[in-house]
Amino acid sequence: AGAGGGEGYFASNGQENKVVIQRYIRNPLLLHGRKFDIRCYMLIASTKPYLVLFRDGYVRRSLSQYQDDDLTDRFAHLTNAAVQKKHESYAEMKEDSIWSMQNLQEYLEGEGLAPKGWVDDTLSRQMMRVCSEVFESAKPKLQRRRGFFELLGIDFVVDEDLRPWLIEVNTNPALWVSSKVQKQVIPATVEATLEVVFAAWEQTKEAGASIAVSQLPGMDGFHVICDESAA
Repeated sequence: AGAGGGEGYFASNGQENKVVIQRYIRNPLLLHGRKFDIRCYMLIASTKPYLVLFRDGYVRRSLSQYQDDDLTDRFAHLTNAAVQKKHESYAEMKEDSIWSMQNLQEYLEGEGLAPKGWVDDTLSRQMMRVCSEVFESAKPKLQRRRGFFELLGIDFVVDEDLRPWLIEVNTNPALWVSSKVQKQVIPATVEATLEVVFAAWEQTKEAGASIAVSQLPGMDGFHVICDESAA
């Protein structure tokens, strides 16, 4: 559904004859008149026992001004990098197209659109709750074997009422960097992921062993969604 730019978009799986229907959010919150989405991360660090973590990421802004009466401009409506990098001004505008979560807070606070600390205290918590629901819905299909893990890219759009909406869940999220903000976020996320995953693997060498989250390195920046060992 990542390419769906308007209402009535269908993604079909021919083998199972199933479709995914997404309602287009026509009242997105805008940053300087441009649409944006948020890429955050959900790390399934272990499936036996379950350890699932959330991590903030960064903001992706479109390079064209938003117009809700024209759904033909992909650069205005689709904020993902695969689209935006084809914009004629991408090379000169790419740094301004990627914001940090702190940049987002400062802008919203400066414009009087959100109170101080809203991104950390409210938005991130709301996205975490959605990620928890995503995990619970996928849980029955996950293979439970020691050493299995997955880093997922989770994309949200925020509407004018400051409500986050889940756009999609990405396996194999893009880890290449093209901006200063991404250079700060992505390598640190990958390094922390590997630290947590390897340490969790070490802790579960014995059959039935639990994971002591407080003893895991690399946890700075991660928030626990599910810790089966603590249940």
